[in-house]
Amino acid sequence: MKFGQKGKELLLDLKRSSQDYQSETHAIINIPPYNMDAVRSCIDESTYHYSELAALATATPSSQTDGSSDNVDGKAVKQQRMGFNLRPALLLHDACLRKNKRCLLAYHAYRADRVREIRWEGMGGGALGLPEHVLTNMLDVEVEFFSKYDELLSSHCTSINLDLTSALEPPDSFHLIEIRVVSPNVGTIITEDGSEMNLEAGTIHYLQYTDVEHLIRQGLVELLSTGDST
Repeated sequence: MKFGQKGKELLLDLKRSSQDYQSETHAIINIPPYNMDAVRSCIDESTYHYSELAALATATPSSQTDGSSDNVDGKAVKQQRMGFNLRPALLLHDACLRKNKRCLLAYHAYRADRVREIRWEGMGGGALGLPEHVLTNMLDVEVEFFSKYDELLSSHCTSINLDLTSALEPPDSFHLIEIRVVSPNVGTIITEDGSEMNLEAGTIHYLQYTDVEHLIRQGLVELLSTGDST
């Protein structure tokens, strides 16, 4: 039995399935099917290593002693050491267990990142907004995670009056400015991306410079920051 191979096989399959699935569907928004069999095999192997570690840890210690003693609460306690013959097995099972754990975490971290990326690629509206070819490849917990993440991101965009997912590339920080509305006569404006923005007096917004340049010139809004850290 080749110990520690299940985790490696899981990641290799993830790499292959990601490339094959994208080439077959030609879809920009996609996620490979969840490999339940490979995950279970990895968990089963990890359980085996854990059981072997537990058995070795509870094994009868070697009768060898180093002759030293510690005085605890006035009582001499001889130190006992596990036999050297058990140490290689302990190290082997521990290393394999840790390797499989890292591979499982990496596999699920990739899928969690991919679920978040799908939301940033414009798939809002919760699970109902997901394409069928994406939804069928996700676990129920992943669909729930997507819905919760969608709610958080949408709520944040609403709170700052800015749709952070409106462009595929991040906006130039120099052109994304912070303003305060100082006049009660501004009302609602239409931004370059076609969304409406209600500029009430006293409120603060992050907008593209080109959206409010005329308002700045007229003194209707106050420029607080250009977002340029340099």
